[in-house]
Amino acid sequence: MFIKHCKTCNEEFSTYRPQKRWCSRVCKNAWRRSQYPAKYRHGEGVFRKDPTAYHLKWHLEKIYGITLEQYDEMVAVQGGRCAICNKLPKGTNHTSRRLAVDHDHITNTVRGLLCGPCNTTIGMIEDSPNLLDRMRRYLGKHAQLRLVEK
Repeated sequence: MFIKHCKTCNEEFSTYRPQKRWCSRVCKNAWRRSQYPAKYRHGEGVFRKDPTAYHLKWHLEKIYGITLEQYDEMVAVQGGRCAICNKLPKGTNHTSRRLAVDHDHITNTVRGLLCGPCNTTIGMIEDSPNLLDRMRRYLGKHAQLRLVEK
């Protein structure tokens, strides 16, 4: 058994779980509301109504250094389509229906917005134009063989 101090009210409590930080759910929720006021706002604001918008905004700013408005502007410039295959993103949930932010992993510069398959392909070839060129030649060679066989 561990004797701990609540992170919110500083009262002493006992627990069998060493990672526990709060004496009750009330204290845990109070701490969360104090740390993330926009997310836990009651009845007003876009984030209370749509938590995915809050997460998207946080992710864009923290990982890529762009705002939600800049992302929306990039979507509008690209016509809502992938910068490589020019297809609309398709998917079954909110993340796969959204275009992914493509960025250079060395300079962290945003390059454009891609659909999931194109973004995954770029990641798999590790941003290597040489590897991409070898893949193109490989597919071209086998496409010619298929035409000869018919």
